[in-house]
Amino acid sequence: MSWLIAPTIAFRFSNSQGQFVRKFGSWGTENGQMNTPISVGLLSNGNIVVSEYGGKRLQIFDAQGNFVLIVGAGQVDLPRSLIVDSDDNILVADYMNNRIQVFHQNGDHIKSIGTGEKSYPHGLCMDREGRIFVGEFGDRILIF
Repeated sequence: MSWLIAPTIAFRFSNSQGQFVRKFGSWGTENGQMNTPISVGLLSNGNIVVSEYGGKRLQIFDAQGNFVLIVGAGQVDLPRSLIVDSDDNILVADYMNNRIQVFHQNGDHIKSIGTGEKSYPHGLCMDREGRIFVGEFGDRILIF
């Protein structure tokens, strides 16, 4: 399955057929509602993690799209790309705080990763060795 993010709702498609499967979410600021969802990750238990740029938080939903948990509210500012590592930790590009925030799937903050300078992290990926590649707004890629 693939996920496509629209300004207020996450849509799910089938990879093999490209057919619409379901949608979930609506615009708003309450639990389960979204304000500019921008990136999606999947936990090993099938739960779905959504970074919410306009809502300045992440949300976790079960595989059916039911709200489970808010993550990072008050700790992230304009979250962008997210990835889920092999331990089911959630890494998110915290754009306005110039760092990568790492959260446990239960919502606990684990650590922050960054250079200490303005970087505006935008995109994330992780290689097989666990190195984190960060695309910055501007002119460089950082590797941690």
